[in-house]
Amino acid sequence: MSKPKLRERQLPDGGGAAYLETLAAYGEVRGVSRAAASKWNKAGQIVFVPDDEGRKKTGLIDVAASDAKRNADQNPVKRQAPSPTVTETNDDAAPKKPSDPTLDAVTQAKAGSAVLDLKLKRLNYEEKVGNLVPKSEMEERNAGRGHRMAEALMRLAGDVAEDANPDDPNRARKVISAAVRTLLERFIEGETERLDAEAELDTAPQTEMAEVVHA
Repeated sequence: MSKPKLRERQLPDGGGAAYLETLAAYGEVRGVSRAAASKWNKAGQIVFVPDDEGRKKTGLIDVAASDAKRNADQNPVKRQAPSPTVTETNDDAAPKKPSDPTLDAVTQAKAGSAVLDLKLKRLNYEEKVGNLVPKSEMEERNAGRGHRMAEALMRLAGDVAEDANPDDPNRARKVISAAVRTLLERFIEGETERLDAEAELDTAPQTEMAEVVHA
């Protein structure tokens, strides 16, 4: 029997495709936007493998390996733990002592709490030295800049309409204005997606921490 192609392989227990072609597809199956998946990729948390023809540039995303990489990077206990080594075993070897779920949860909670505490201290220091600007103030500044930019672009449409079409400047103004509105809508949509992705990444460690504490 021939070996199934990578694109046809499935994760066990009905987990879906084992290999995906795009970051957008990976983000979709993990419930996040493409922007969030791109950030994972930039952080080195997405694992690519050559496709069936051995091409690396058009490689596929290894879903299971990428999940494991992200989980290891997001869990401070796993980051500090040494890499496991493969050892030979035999029937006479002593059985491993079962882990205590409660103790594991407490250990992870303490490690996560230490990381959050360090981040909080860093933020407090940055605030004291004046390096931080309130989020609401930055949002107001950005909103003001965006509004002024939109007004300037719409005025530009009127200014160049007559030069673009002296015979019918009104028609030129409408065409240019429509194109400007489309560009502005795309820009706003991209900014919204970026902010959502950042908020999702910011809250992920806190959500994981809460799940550990309540486990």
